[in-house]
Amino acid sequence: MRLLGCLLIFELYVESEYDTRPLTILTGLLALPIVFDLIAIMTPELINFIYAPLGVAAFAVGAVSLFGEQLLAVRTATHSTAAAVIVDSNDRIRDYSTDAESAFPELEGAAGEKLASVLPAVAATRDTDESIIERDGDSDDQSDYYFVSSRSMTTGDSTVTVLALADITDRERQRRQLIQRERELDQRNELYRAIMAASFAFIFRINLEGRFSFVSPTVEEFLGYAPDELTGEPISVLASDKETFNEATNYIEEVTEGKSLEMRDHPVATRSGRTVYVDMRMVPIYEPSVDRDERTPADIVGLQVMVRDATKRRQREGLISVINRVLRHNVRNKMTVISGRAEMLAAELDGDTKSNADAIVQAADRLLNLTESARHIEENRELSPELETIDIVPIITDVVTQLEEHYPDAAVTIEIPETAVAETLPRIETALWELLENAAEHTGPEPIVAVSVTTTDEQIRITIADEGPGFPEDERQVLADGKEEPLVHGQGLGLYLAYWIITNLDGEIEVPKSQSGTTITIRLPTTSNPS
Repeated sequence: MRLLGCLLIFELYVESEYDTRPLTILTGLLALPIVFDLIAIMTPELINFIYAPLGVAAFAVGAVSLFGEQLLAVRTATHSTAAAVIVDSNDRIRDYSTDAESAFPELEGAAGEKLASVLPAVAATRDTDESIIERDGDSDDQSDYYFVSSRSMTTGDSTVTVLALADITDRERQRRQLIQRERELDQRNELYRAIMAASFAFIFRINLEGRFSFVSPTVEEFLGYAPDELTGEPISVLASDKETFNEATNYIEEVTEGKSLEMRDHPVATRSGRTVYVDMRMVPIYEPSVDRDERTPADIVGLQVMVRDATKRRQREGLISVINRVLRHNVRNKMTVISGRAEMLAAELDGDTKSNADAIVQAADRLLNLTESARHIEENRELSPELETIDIVPIITDVVTQLEEHYPDAAVTIEIPETAVAETLPRIETALWELLENAAEHTGPEPIVAVSVTTTDEQIRITIADEGPGFPEDERQVLADGKEEPLVHGQGLGLYLAYWIITNLDGEIEVPKSQSGTTITIRLPTTSNPS
């Protein structure tokens, strides 16, 4: 048993990875009492006495008084898997483990040196609450991390501190990555909130039971309700009447089927009972764990509604509508009278007076056309921008037929495929008519107009070309960027109407500069590449 105990002690020395040669020699002396015991048994002249306790006592005294620091190192190593460094009361390095030297090569030959001069980062942890140090990694560009813990031990009259250096690189990297992701998420959330605040009056979410699950703080300023007052309440609390509630319920049912909806002028009741009007966009919220490509209506867990105050827009549009209708009505009535009387005069007169009467008729007709374009703009203003899959070939054919009837002297050629399916709406016909009529009117006495259509997977391209003198720059700008100012000197609202319709339908229009002739290119999205 005594021999087995010695072997166990030697094993601890090896596991500690410290320089324990002095302790090994001292431990070897424990074997001498065993020899004395055997001699005492075999030699009658000697006192039959057990000498082992004397050896143990000698070992204890020698180990503690002479090699206490090495003994503490062994004890520390056998109770911890971390690398360790032993420093004395003067913060000088007394010893260190092999693992410590491997992780911190600066320790080699550093016994007796100040800890702060060898491992300043480790020394700094003793004066602060920070227990984690960062070091450059060996195998990659990332840092390694160690947790520093200390424990004081006393041997005889001296006190030493054992610094355990636990490698926590994997855990610390994960922790810092998580912190970075949380910071990035906070930044995105803040950006999202800023965008939402700038774009919408407030936002709320509705669960599948038709109750508010989230309401943004800005709702209080707009509707008078605090967010907590609405959270958990049914949507009926904001309905101005039963009809409005039924309409909202139908919208929600469509969104829970996977659709995204936009509504204008939806009435909402405030806390005070006043009705206000809002524009809303409703989108489904899917279970986050489901991949985007695999989502189905069954994965919808609620819907999000972005609300914008429509009060000022309604006031502005209402005023514009009234002015537009009054002016258009009055101008049309008066100009009809002027045109009719001028035609009567032109039929009865001749010479210069007849020419003057014809000029009055032409001017009156231009103003009548202006009022008609204004009517088209107002009619299209309220239409939904939700696009449809439409074959534009029949539309182009009909427009060309109308053009040939109105302008029999025009030579119109068309080069179109059998079908050309675009994402657009039937009102694209109005835009095409305005552009073709402009080409026929301003190209000369015998206008030549060419219409062609080409298709790709991403777009439908319609080209209208004529051999006229080319667009004046102010009118070209109307189609290039929709500027209204040049219209006072241009040919009317027709070009602006064409630009407005095409761009409102997610299309593009291009008119390059040219000295003679004009080429207008219209691009419409397709089902495979909706804008």
